[in-house]
Amino acid sequence: QCDSASGEPYRTNVDGKRNLLEVCRRLDVRAFHYVSTAYVGCRVDPAAGRVNEVVVPDIASGGNDYEKSKIEAEQLIARCPYIGDKTIHRPSIIVGDSQSSFTSTYHGFYAPLQIGYQLAKHNGFSAEAGQWFRHQLGLQPEDSKNIVPVDWVAEAIVRTMNMNSSSCAPATSVRPRILHWTNPHPVPCELLQESITTAIEHSSSDKQSAQAAQTRDNPSDEIPLSGDFREQMRVYESYFRSDPAFDDCQSRVLVPDLPCPVVDRAMLLRLAKFAIEQNFGWPKPLPKALPHQSLVATLRHFPLSSGPCERQLVLRLLGPGAPETLAYGRHNQSWCLVPAAANSLPISASGTLTAPLSLLADCLSGKTNLPLAIEQGYCIMEGLPSHECLALAEHWVHSLHTSLC
Repeated sequence: QCDSASGEPYRTNVDGKRNLLEVCRRLDVRAFHYVSTAYVGCRVDPAAGRVNEVVVPDIASGGNDYEKSKIEAEQLIARCPYIGDKTIHRPSIIVGDSQSSFTSTYHGFYAPLQIGYQLAKHNGFSAEAGQWFRHQLGLQPEDSKNIVPVDWVAEAIVRTMNMNSSSCAPATSVRPRILHWTNPHPVPCELLQESITTAIEHSSSDKQSAQAAQTRDNPSDEIPLSGDFREQMRVYESYFRSDPAFDDCQSRVLVPDLPCPVVDRAMLLRLAKFAIEQNFGWPKPLPKALPHQSLVATLRHFPLSSGPCERQLVLRLLGPGAPETLAYGRHNQSWCLVPAAANSLPISASGTLTAPLSLLADCLSGKTNLPLAIEQGYCIMEGLPSHECLALAEHWVHSLHTSLC
């Protein structure tokens, strides 16, 4: 569902793609890979019973705003005239790693699992509750879902990207190459339901379930959150329709030795167990402290420039914790911070140092020095002649070191 406040998912999937294509135009990028979803074509021709590897002509074919935004993004890419080699990757429902079960996102398969798990924590999960839960999912036993492990999808896409374009099906400026990364053996919904409910049952405390059952007068009391469940599941309704067959002729030709792993009961239970043990990624881990923040604070708190400067050093630091681009002016052997609005020195009087923040820290601690870092290619000097620029930067580093001591 579209978020009117943030404009998502259209802001990312459509506006973001439009901006990215413009960057490609400016940089003369000739090859472009885009990850979409196999579900963009599910409503195009249900009578055909198969989703083909072609661009969907009608945005309204999408089952929800996410799918519609992906269709619009695909159309933008297909119409892009200045990129000749365009590939659109369409995976089906992605779950965690087929071996480790690791995942960092919990959508699709994980949505009913998470909601059911929360219900079980608060209300127990008896046989009657499990039966009610399966009914709320709205899946028919004869239906099936197309589920693929993330490691297989990633390997397939990376292999395709590393191939010479001549070995792939042809793509042109008006016709992108479309590849379905889907499972030739969809998971029966009966198995999906059984795996989800089994995982919830196993995760629930037997003692808690017994106590919860004893305190209820009738089975209907076990499911007071049915309205909440339906409300939370509404956004996923389109995911839980029965999947059509997906044409994967082009993708199979490219990686014939990379079959999709079989998604069976054992794998589904492992995936569910991992998600429950990780509490579905909540709470989010606290961000690690950014490195060298005392150094960054010092860089930002040089005295401000109060007059014209003889020379200027523009500092572009890179990496975690790096500050915005800063400019320093030298006057009478002293250095000051030049506000962006006051930056009026000609380029001929300015030097630019581009380097990782960690490298600057190493220079200050004596682990390395600027001449060696430049020789090894770890930093770049621009603007003034190289010897003048290096002398300017070394003088500034010495001044910074003095202020820190």
